[in-house]
Amino acid sequence: SASLPVFKREKLEGKSFLDGGVLNNVPVDLLINHGYKNIIVVRIYGIGKEKRVRVPENVNIIEIAPRVPLGSIMEFKKSKTLRNMRIGYYDTLRVVKDLSGKIYYIDIKEEDSWFFNQFLEMNEEVVQQCLKYYKEYEVDPSLHHRKIFEVICPSLANELGLDKNWTYRELYVSMAEACAKAIRIKKYLVYTFEQFLTEINNGYSRKEWKELKKDKFIRVMMLILMNKNLDFDELVYDEET
Repeated sequence: SASLPVFKREKLEGKSFLDGGVLNNVPVDLLINHGYKNIIVVRIYGIGKEKRVRVPENVNIIEIAPRVPLGSIMEFKKSKTLRNMRIGYYDTLRVVKDLSGKIYYIDIKEEDSWFFNQFLEMNEEVVQQCLKYYKEYEVDPSLHHRKIFEVICPSLANELGLDKNWTYRELYVSMAEACAKAIRIKKYLVYTFEQFLTEINNGYSRKEWKELKKDKFIRVMMLILMNKNLDFDELVYDEET
C-alpha cells in the first residue's frame, strides 16, 4: 500500500502494483460484489479517488469518520499517531454507542421534551438579558414565552449556524458544546449530559472564563445554560467591556 505514483514502482512476482486508494479510496463496491451485507467503513480522508457506489437496500453500511484533520500521510511523528489513535477510538464510540455531539462525546438519555422545557423554564431575568443582547428592550414579561421561541431560540440557532430544520435538542446541545469548547473542557471523555453541564457550570469561575470577557455570544449562552442572573450589564451588555 506504499506503492504510490510519486515513488518507484516495485514488482511483485513480475507484476507492478499501485496503491488501491489512487483509483478507489473506499472500495465498498468490492465488498458488496462479494456478497457482504454489513460493512464498517473507517475513513481517514486520505488522498485518492472515491468511487461512487450504489448501495443496495439490503446492505447496511456503518461509517466511522474523523471530524478533525488527521494531518499529512507523510507525517510520522509518534505524538500525532497517538493523537489520531485516540480520535479514532472516540469517534468509534460515538458511532457504536450512538453518542451525541459534534465536538464532544455525550451520552444523552434525556427526552426531546426535556430540552424544550429548558427554554420554556428560563428565568425571567435571563430572558430580559438575552432580549437586550438581541436589541429588544423593555419587553412586557407576559410576552416572555413568546419571545423565547420567536426571537431568542431562532437567533441562537442562526448564530450557531444550525440547519433550518434544527430541533430544541440540537440547539441546546450545540450551545453547551460551544461553551465547553470556549472554556476548554476536556474533549476526550464520554460524558452524560448532566456531567457535561456540571463541567460547564464549574468552568464558569475558572481563569479561562475570564478570558471570554469580550465574547458576548458565549456569555449569553452561558446565561441560558446556567439559568441565572449573572450581572448581565457587566458580563454581556457593557459596550466598554
